[in-house]
Amino acid sequence: MIKIIMIKIFSIKLFDIWKSIIEINCKEKWRSIYKLIICYLLYFPLIIMRLFNFILQLIENYQWNLLWKILFNYQKKAMLIDIGWNTVKTSAIICVPIEFIRAGIETKEGIKSLRLEETPHYKYIKSIIDNTNIESEYLDYEYYMKTYQKGRNTEDDKNKLYEIANDISCKFKSGINDCFIITNIPNISLRQGLIVELYDGVHRAVIAKACGIKIINCLLLSK
Repeated sequence: MIKIIMIKIFSIKLFDIWKSIIEINCKEKWRSIYKLIICYLLYFPLIIMRLFNFILQLIENYQWNLLWKILFNYQKKAMLIDIGWNTVKTSAIICVPIEFIRAGIETKEGIKSLRLEETPHYKYIKSIIDNTNIESEYLDYEYYMKTYQKGRNTEDDKNKLYEIANDISCKFKSGINDCFIITNIPNISLRQGLIVELYDGVHRAVIAKACGIKIINCLLLSK
């Protein structure tokens, strides 16, 4: 009799323990579900906003790519160009107003994106084109070459540049505009507006600027 009573008591206790475990687990599960719902409600608008911004960005990029291709007379043409210090692949030709061209020039503060007329090359090349006091205008260019283009023969570079500037300017004056530069794809920003960064051809671009050329042919660097 005592054994039966003890078994019943043990069974009841075991049932209570099991019931408590189930209740705790159920509560934990419900708590997890509540937390999941709250997290979902909190983060869902943020996820939607980010997705919306991502879609807008895709649309803007597509529109921008379409716009500059129309503006600059985009013509797809793959080429392999030997530029002396490297061989590069280009994907297309565009015709860009020269005012949008920017050159990455080394300075004391690091590399800066400058307008062509702001480069150390411009005054000297302009003086060659205009046949003015060349030597006085050469000083800034010479300092730049000796400081940031070490290992090069500045006297040889000076003579070569003089010949190239005269040759290209004669072609421009004759109505021949076969000068090409290599650039990255056009970019637009709030700070700088519409710009086309040079990859190769600073001297050619500056010569064109000094000659008063308004549109310059650009080979687009392949990504």
